[in-house]
Amino acid sequence: MKRASEVLGLKVLGIREGMENGSAQDFMIDPQTRKVEYLVLKTNNGYGFNALRISDVMGIGADYIMTQTVENAKKMYESTEVLEVIERGFFMLGTTVLASTGDMVGKVEDFSFEEKTGEIGTLYLDNQTEFEGSKIVTMAGKMVFVDPEGTNILKVTQEAEPQGEAFQSESFQYLMGKTVKETVTSEDGSFRIEADTVLGEEILRQAARHDDVLLALTLNV
Repeated sequence: MKRASEVLGLKVLGIREGMENGSAQDFMIDPQTRKVEYLVLKTNNGYGFNALRISDVMGIGADYIMTQTVENAKKMYESTEVLEVIERGFFMLGTTVLASTGDMVGKVEDFSFEEKTGEIGTLYLDNQTEFEGSKIVTMAGKMVFVDPEGTNILKVTQEAEPQGEAFQSESFQYLMGKTVKETVTSEDGSFRIEADTVLGEEILRQAARHDDVLLALTLNV
């Protein structure tokens, strides 16, 4: 098991090329399987993010995250596969933990996971409380729901929405100045960007207020 705090900041090294390709900045978790699916990497030049699937990680040491080739790290906003993961992905660090009894337990300060499979081992909260990963009932929005007693509660899986200032910033960089191919409308119908609109900062800030619009734009420019 590795703790998230041990992995953050480590550089990725491709064995085939003997080259580095970014450093770990966050973890994308699939809320349905409750496993780490991707490591989010800050690129070497400091502009933009890549994503490395956990199954492509050969090992995580004290100095490097090892993978067969640097090509395993995909640009987050140029890969349809990765975009789909972002749409449903959950970002654990800093989220609020609620017990199934309705009590707020604390915030996730750290967690451990199996580096080969992504399985979550333990949640470490800011008040020194710990929960085994098996106690997680579901994760959605900015909350993790746990069953402290480990009783057999129906585990309802919900799709978490993309979050994190880093990802909003990355989408702004990718979309800025691009032209919308097809009209994009928010799910509730309250916001609309017409086809052939050139995206500027103000429009993107308005779009960011609607959780589904930024992702839709990345697929329509």
